[in-house]
Amino acid sequence: MSDTLISASPSRDMLGVRAWMDGQIAALVDQSERILDYTRRELLRKEPTSELLAEHKRASRLIIGLLRMVICQLEDPDYPQPAAARQLGSRHRQLQEFHDTLHNPMPASELEQFTREHFAQDATARRLFPEAFAK
Repeated sequence: MSDTLISASPSRDMLGVRAWMDGQIAALVDQSERILDYTRRELLRKEPTSELLAEHKRASRLIIGLLRMVICQLEDPDYPQPAAARQLGSRHRQLQEFHDTLHNPMPASELEQFTREHFAQDATARRLFPEAFAK
């Protein structure tokens, strides 16, 4: 496609592709933020049901994969949008971290060892995780 039909310059966006992409990016950022807020509120601050965790796992995998594809497109030299790629990249990392925290947790034995190694002198950690220091 010629540079005059889809351009990084909004003033040369004859087909409206740039404007459409900008709208899609804004929608993805907004949806990502809603999912992050929901995850904090309903899954991290509460004790979620197994059904809610299963639904979150499916939904978060879907949006994480979609963001990964869009970020690749935004980094493409034909549509260079580094600011948008960084913005979506940040949401992608947050969603991935929440997903991993909720669905791939550290095994208890590994957590105890980590706590002992890194918080041995921390009185609060000793009070909150006595089982980690009992060994």
